[in-house]
Amino acid sequence: MRPFFASDWPCLHEYLSDPEVVRFEPYEPFQEEESRREAENRSKNPGFLAVCEKNDGTLIGNVCQFPTRSGNVEIGYVFHRKFWGQGYASEAVAALVDALFQQPAVHRVFAECNPQNTASEKLLRRLGLRREAWLKQNESFATNAVTGEPIWQDTVIYAILREEWIAKQRP
Repeated sequence: MRPFFASDWPCLHEYLSDPEVVRFEPYEPFQEEESRREAENRSKNPGFLAVCEKNDGTLIGNVCQFPTRSGNVEIGYVFHRKFWGQGYASEAVAALVDALFQQPAVHRVFAECNPQNTASEKLLRRLGLRREAWLKQNESFATNAVTGEPIWQDTVIYAILREEWIAKQRP
């Protein structure tokens, strides 16, 4: 993992413009100019880290962190579809969680996801995060094209405490 560069925009655009990749994100597929701006913004935000393919350094996804309240950090991740199911996201998210828990002020790491995103839920469980909550119809990122009414979706929250992560890392 490395910081984002503004020059990452073509690779960023390749995955953020894919409707299947952003299906559960709070935004629509990006247009080219949006990807340029987003890469520029991420290059200035240390909370976003680029995940690159080891062999050639190609940007294949990203992980991110958002400190919330005291001792809590929300994490997120998005990866290019052609790299799904190959362990890249698991490896990157585990490395991010591990790095976060190296910081003394971090007590709890959590992630929110749509329960229809079963691959993301499996990843979080595989890394040892537990489901803490299922929020019913708490988010709306889109509206019905005919009625203009919000389209509500559920959110599940997964989390792990520092001591749980550390205990899980021991053989």
